[in-house]
Amino acid sequence: MYQKYYHDIAINSQRHCREIEKYVISRAISDLQKGLEVGPDSVETVKACALIQNIWSIFLAEAINDDNHLPNDLRANLISIGVWIQRELKDLSEGKSMNFKGLIEINQIIADGLA
Repeated sequence: MYQKYYHDIAINSQRHCREIEKYVISRAISDLQKGLEVGPDSVETVKACALIQNIWSIFLAEAINDDNHLPNDLRANLISIGVWIQRELKDLSEGKSMNFKGLIEINQIIADGLA
């Protein structure tokens, strides 16, 4: 009986974490969309880039953690995506790229996968 209770708590906790992750990514996507409208030097763009950088720093730290139980190929894919996103954010903040749409699209795919 207790095992089922603890299992249910663990499942609900994981679901809650994914909902929070999805919310935060969706918020960052919204900020990126505003940045796309007003330009790369805007406060919205700076905020969006900082938020996405923080999100992906956490995701990357989790992906490389040996205690992570995701399959190795999924972890490797997340690391590749995260490195690409961080590179794009750097280029965007330095004015070397205007790839708002690519960042929005990839982050939306990730957010959709958290559902």
